[in-house]
Amino acid sequence: MTIKPIETLYRGHYFRSKAEARFAVFLDCLGIKWEYEPQGFDLGNGLKYLPDFKIYDVSTCHNSDGGKICTYDYMYVEVKGIWDDSRTGKLLKPDFEKIMRFAFDDTFDDDCYGSEVKNPIWVAGNTFTLDPTNENYIHGDTGWGPDALINNFMTIDGDSYGFIITCPKTGMLVMCGRDSNYIPSYVRREGCDLVCPNVLNALREANRYKFDHGGQFNKASCFIYDESYFDGFDVVRITNDHT
Repeated sequence: MTIKPIETLYRGHYFRSKAEARFAVFLDCLGIKWEYEPQGFDLGNGLKYLPDFKIYDVSTCHNSDGGKICTYDYMYVEVKGIWDDSRTGKLLKPDFEKIMRFAFDDTFDDDCYGSEVKNPIWVAGNTFTLDPTNENYIHGDTGWGPDALINNFMTIDGDSYGFIITCPKTGMLVMCGRDSNYIPSYVRREGCDLVCPNVLNALREANRYKFDHGGQFNKASCFIYDESYFDGFDVVRITNDHT
């Protein structure tokens, strides 16, 4: 007998798991435009891949960008949970290979560090699966491989460094490297983690959402901070034209 997650209905979509549905609520709380499973891809060699989400107008900011804000027209998202006691989780090998082949197109091999990312994809795990036991663990870790791909720039711009998700104002998602000098001033440290209050509030709203009872969330309560994050930065627009 194979145990399968129960599909969850939200905004006219039947999500394959409640974790994915809650992730959609999380995005709505922050005002981020999204599509659910918009398109599948043939990766060759018998591999096929269907990303969970496509999200729009997402920015990155870390030292490798040279002090610039890079704003992507869109990027894909794969929502993954955690395994064992590992804080960053570990992808199963088939999942890892599919995601890497998708991100790096036909250039993927065992040593793709520094290669050009063709299809940027955020592997969202830990807190972003709405697991309350990991509520305050938001960023990823530096590294490469199945155990270091979650919340990591590797599959976004090729730099194997962890990031935290920030949302300076509604509709704006910014991935900030932990090495960055440009993390918004309101991001605070809780224990060993860096936390964006707006993001944390949105995660809590999504975790409380009642799908079976006409759930509602308070979007206004998420934004206790609002600032013009792009003021003073050079902004580079990344146009996705590979898929």
